[in-house]
Amino acid sequence: MRPALALTAFYFFSFAALGIFLPYFNLYLLHRGLAAWQIGLIAAVPPLLKILVPAFFGLAADRTGRRRALIIGACAATTLTFGLLLGVTSFAGILAAMIAFAFVWAPVLPLVEATTLETVERFKRLDYGRVRLWGSVGFIAATATMGVLLDYVSDRAILYGVLAAFAATTAAAFGIPAAADSRRGAAAITLGALLRRREFLLFYGACLLMQLGHGTYYGFFSIALEGQGFSASAIGALWTIGVVAEVAFMFWSGRALSRIGAAPLLVISFVAAVLRWTLMARAPGPAGLAVTQCLHALSFGAFHVAAVTIIHQSVPPSLRATGQTLYSSLAYGVGSGLGLLLNGWLYAAWGPARLFGWSAAISAAGMILAVRFLVVTTAEIRLRGAPSPPA
Repeated sequence: MRPALALTAFYFFSFAALGIFLPYFNLYLLHRGLAAWQIGLIAAVPPLLKILVPAFFGLAADRTGRRRALIIGACAATTLTFGLLLGVTSFAGILAAMIAFAFVWAPVLPLVEATTLETVERFKRLDYGRVRLWGSVGFIAATATMGVLLDYVSDRAILYGVLAAFAATTAAAFGIPAAADSRRGAAAITLGALLRRREFLLFYGACLLMQLGHGTYYGFFSIALEGQGFSASAIGALWTIGVVAEVAFMFWSGRALSRIGAAPLLVISFVAAVLRWTLMARAPGPAGLAVTQCLHALSFGAFHVAAVTIIHQSVPPSLRATGQTLYSSLAYGVGSGLGLLLNGWLYAAWGPARLFGWSAAISAAGMILAVRFLVVTTAEIRLRGAPSPPA
């Protein structure tokens, strides 16, 4: 299988799994009779395990040079452990199965991101955004399809759909190219020096706050909509609008990076996030919800493209897997984990409108760090006499 085809297939099926899991799994838990705090705790398990697990695998991949083998093994284990959910219905059983699944899934995407960016660098005709957008297409297809199906079939279809998508992801992983050669032995020293640099502290801090602010959306957007009387197909349609907007941005992301630069694009993504959650806090109707979902193109699409590009261009080749997994650990581990956990505790007391206002405030704090990162990196570039900022 050609590298580009294998990578697009991997993104398509892995995000198809997430396109079912993220919008509908919490509804599955709600229908099992779980309380909001139990749902919040279970939903927080995957991001919480991303705090340490991806960084460990990233260091292992950089030091051993066996990134591809680690990806294949983790994908296979993901399929097997998610299948455990088919046999449990109690809170304790679901929590235990989720811990096992989340542990092996946590490092997969950041390891593949490192390989994708290296492959794009190696084959100049490839564009990261146009490879990665197939993940968004898979997400859309799965979300929309499952939304329609759930109006007619049992919610057990959620589990079977995710399981099938992960099995296809594992098959695609066998075609992913091996990592580029890099030096071994100096990774730990270089990592320590990297983490002492002010601009990286600002960057990773901003990424953490961005995903912390997204906690309300990922954890309770679907539940809030169902509480307002939206059908499963309508909920799926709203999620789909967000990802369609994301696909549109991904398609043109190469031009955005070349014209704007990665660091300025990061700032723009935070401005969009603040606007999006502020509008959501005002409890808009269907048309307003559609507008806020279009902002997903920037609050997630532009943010993610800018973040992984900054890491790839700023981190030495011997630490690329580590840099991407550290981003995953801090943003999607600490940030998302705390966001989901806090939302699980506060949802009943605050309600969705107040929680989205909280998300807007958190994103505003992240925007301050992102602006500071842009200022610091621009100043350092001028001092070094470099031609341009990260782009």
